[in-house]
Amino acid sequence: MSLFPDTDIDLSLVTFRPEEAKDYEAVNSMVRDAFWNLYMPGADEHILVRKLRSHPDFIPELSVVGLMKGEVVACIMYSKSFVGAFPMITFGPVAVTPSLQGRGIGSLIIQESLKRASKSGYKGVIIQGHPIFYERLGFKYSKLFHISNEMNQYPKGQLVLELQPNALDNVNGSVAFSSVFDIKSDEVEAIEKTLPPKPKFKTRSQEMFELVVGLQADDPYPEDFDPKLCFDNKTPANSSLN
Repeated sequence: MSLFPDTDIDLSLVTFRPEEAKDYEAVNSMVRDAFWNLYMPGADEHILVRKLRSHPDFIPELSVVGLMKGEVVACIMYSKSFVGAFPMITFGPVAVTPSLQGRGIGSLIIQESLKRASKSGYKGVIIQGHPIFYERLGFKYSKLFHISNEMNQYPKGQLVLELQPNALDNVNGSVAFSSVFDIKSDEVEAIEKTLPPKPKFKTRSQEMFELVVGLQADDPYPEDFDPKLCFDNKTPANSSLN
């Protein structure tokens, strides 16, 4: 999948609304397909969406689906997070149906949900993701806001966006993401037993993830890092990089 969007579909055809119970099955399946073999062999994001809906940190009014011709083609889900006692919000997972990836729908649903969050009065968003993608949407390294992770480090992939002017000027400390992200292997196995099997293998996107996951904000990207491969979960890994 291309990192940067093509323009071969009419994005004005994509509409958004909060996720409803009738969407659950389609969203669960889409998220599984979108993340399969992306960051690891298999995936666990489809377990996360199931857990989120009933978790106290879930923010349903910001968790929306994207529709084309009445069909779910994208989703984004939000949860509560904190920097010290200061409330923040976090999105993830955000997913687009694989056949429509790389065409701008992911950026569109993120921007739509951020508008809703800003209008609702939320102050700031903190996420974990590929900087080269999210910087285009206005996100900055959390280090610039003096916000570390729970180990007092400033990972390159920990990113922040202010939703209100100067809202984070006096905020600093370490972030605490929701416990909903702590997914156990037995939770994954239990759900996977009920689903059609899918092949698990090492991919180029996993290689890129492994190259950058440990980087700090000020670290340069490795020479082998190719941003166009960050979302390529179809091509088998290059054995020369293993």
